[in-house]
Amino acid sequence: MKQTPQMEFLEAFKNLEDVLASRGFTRQTSGKGLVAQYEDTLEPESDIRKGLQQCRIIRNGYQHENRILFTPTEDAIKLLKDLAKRLDDRVYTKDAAKKPKKILETDKIDTLTLKDIDFINTVMLRPPMMMHTKSNKREGVFSEVKDNPIERFRGERGKWYCYPAKIGESLAFIYFNVDYLVNGIALSNLFEIASPDEIKGQKPDMILLFGLKETEGMVSHYYRDEKNDLWVGEVPYTDKTTYFGYMKKMCLTLHNLHQIYNGRLPIHGSMLKIKFTNGKEKNVVFFGDSGAGKSESIEALQELADDKIVSMETIFDDMGSFTLTDGEPGVYAQGTETGAFVRLDDLSSAVAFNNMDRGVYLNPEQKNARVIIPADTYENVIKHHHIDMWLYANNYSDEVGIHRFDTKEEAEKVFIAGQRKALGTTDEVGMSKTFFANPFGPVQEPELTKPIIDKVFTKLFDQDVYVGEIFTHLGNDKSKDALKESAQELLDVLMNN
Repeated sequence: MKQTPQMEFLEAFKNLEDVLASRGFTRQTSGKGLVAQYEDTLEPESDIRKGLQQCRIIRNGYQHENRILFTPTEDAIKLLKDLAKRLDDRVYTKDAAKKPKKILETDKIDTLTLKDIDFINTVMLRPPMMMHTKSNKREGVFSEVKDNPIERFRGERGKWYCYPAKIGESLAFIYFNVDYLVNGIALSNLFEIASPDEIKGQKPDMILLFGLKETEGMVSHYYRDEKNDLWVGEVPYTDKTTYFGYMKKMCLTLHNLHQIYNGRLPIHGSMLKIKFTNGKEKNVVFFGDSGAGKSESIEALQELADDKIVSMETIFDDMGSFTLTDGEPGVYAQGTETGAFVRLDDLSSAVAFNNMDRGVYLNPEQKNARVIIPADTYENVIKHHHIDMWLYANNYSDEVGIHRFDTKEEAEKVFIAGQRKALGTTDEVGMSKTFFANPFGPVQEPELTKPIIDKVFTKLFDQDVYVGEIFTHLGNDKSKDALKESAQELLDVLMNN
């Protein structure tokens, strides 16, 4: 039997009531219905609230003793169906029980304060996008706090949104204040968005609250919830934190801490899979802190070897991880991001223009201007990739070319020291040292990271993997002539070994 508009309307209304019941709404003793209760959570003059009021009038007509029948419009039916689907997709409970449950099994932390924040499930960009923020540089490192930031969260629906991100194989719920919408939009070019099916009933590995009115010292922190195996980050609402680097790096800090506690080694660097015309294929990892010359080395290599390279695929552009295995390959690499957050100043005009129709540009006319461009598919980023070469990007030495370390101890000393000459991408100036060239996880947990570092180097040297350094000269030579010489030597080694 063909379904009439009245039947379709009543079915849609009943379905919405079922969804609201699963979200914690219950019939009140006053007799107030579930839909009416939901209306009370909406802005008084919102279109959805007005539409639902009309739907209740129609619904009440069917229940009236004289059956006052109103013909439901297509818009009314569509409103009910769309709203039910939207509410059902915003998953915070473990199952479809009639009362809401907490994601986290603890009585101290009430994550129901997060339950009404809308999840983003689709982002459509029309690049090139040019966006501006009040700040254009990141400062300091993120420190630990002893109190869970979720306890202080008082965000309201419509003023906060959640971007569910897949960072490597970790699941992150990134909640952000709507005033940071530029950053929220930019996330979609950097991290793969998790679908409603992928987050339904899942506990995240990390939660970020970006844009809190108050944090300790009004700086950014992280918190480890041991009971729930969860990492929580907080970033304050300030002009300074409008720089996209704060959102990206806090996400990666939480991810890297999660990796360290699971025995994996976070790698601050870039990884390429290169196929040459002579049939050789090499996986190369460039390692170093911001401004060391990782991206620039890759670009120089690409320009020099354009006619010798069949393909050059980016596995990760800024952050990856090494995982130890009992058998072959001993150590494998994975990425975290599907996009690349790079300085415009460091890109050649050819690369910049070739990617213009794919990029989200941040403060393009300023110093440290950045662009976020897609780099690889999520499926390939999380594959297990073997390592043929691991190079430290040395931007301070006068030497030219590349150098292979003879011993594990010699290599570890350079990599752990994390020395570089700062180029103005952060608040650092002159020569600086950062533990393992990674202020996003290893710096926070050096004692846990050191044993993993030692095991990784032991494995790589046992398997005769090329571990060395490339001299980029970026701290002294802005012409990049010396870098091109180093890239040429790198090309020769890759193609002839």
